[in-house]
Amino acid sequence: MQTTHFAGVAITHLGHASVMLEQAGFLIHIDPFVLPREMRKPNLVLHTHKHFDHCANVEKHERMGVPIVGCGCEHPCRSIHPGEKIAAGPAVIIEAVKAYNIGKPYHDSELGCGFIVSLGRTRIYHAGDTDYIPEMKNYKCDVALLPIGGKYTMNIEEAVKAALDIKPKLVIPIHYNYLDDTKADAKIYKDAVEKQSNGAIEVRVLA
Repeated sequence: MQTTHFAGVAITHLGHASVMLEQAGFLIHIDPFVLPREMRKPNLVLHTHKHFDHCANVEKHERMGVPIVGCGCEHPCRSIHPGEKIAAGPAVIIEAVKAYNIGKPYHDSELGCGFIVSLGRTRIYHAGDTDYIPEMKNYKCDVALLPIGGKYTMNIEEAVKAALDIKPKLVIPIHYNYLDDTKADAKIYKDAVEKQSNGAIEVRVLA
């Protein structure tokens, strides 16, 4: 895992689509398929959808008494749907947004969502499992966590278009090189986004 910081928020990519966000001691796990070896109890867990590589380790978090928020999950949780917002803590807002495939059978528009997590004034978008979709033009965020592995999600070319539409200050690629059928070269993605945005968008690869 590797951690970077943006505007006081620590962002850790654990692998696949599993990400931790932390600000001022408030810790959020998103799609915790991959967990840190030494795990602290999070304040909140978010699941973008019910697939095994996203909606995982539920029993462990339940035993720890962690609040769980999910979209379309099969486990007990606080359900959320695209277009809804919930307050999750001091200056913490969770907004569910659309995430789906176009021309693929894996994720229809009713299966799951992405999240825009507001930690104070910093907005972080976790795209979930999605293709490049027209709704992205309306997603406002400072940091975008975008899948690039293809097959189940956007590939590199599509994720470049997504970054250019969303116009975050920072992009972190996720959902690649963990499962065998999600292979991608994050350096190619980084170079393409930074070149096509004329340096306006930074890409950090958290290998």
